[in-house]
Amino acid sequence: MPPDTAIPAEKWIKQIEIEIGDSRNKESLKKIQLWTNQDQTQYAITLEGNSELLATTDQNTKYTELVKQSNYLEELEYDWDYTLNHWINNVTDSHPSVSSVSGTIEKKLRAEK
Repeated sequence: MPPDTAIPAEKWIKQIEIEIGDSRNKESLKKIQLWTNQDQTQYAITLEGNSELLATTDQNTKYTELVKQSNYLEELEYDWDYTLNHWINNVTDSHPSVSSVSGTIEKKLRAEK
């Protein structure tokens, strides 16, 4: 695979699980969770069982609805803003009304560079 080709996150996670011989009970794995507010206009990432917001589109919003979750691999170093942007883009694909939130987070990421 050429070095400039990105590996989809889910494929990368599965590859790492295989390489490290993930023999842990799947029930005991932590989950990364994507939350939204009631209007589904703002998003945040937390770890299951932890109220700390790792990345948000708005720090002052109350996040009340779980949208998605995925396994959290402690062996990986996460860029939480990138992960949030990626997840929002996936939600946008299935819910077009979310596209303005995705654009906002992308502008924020570019401004921070």
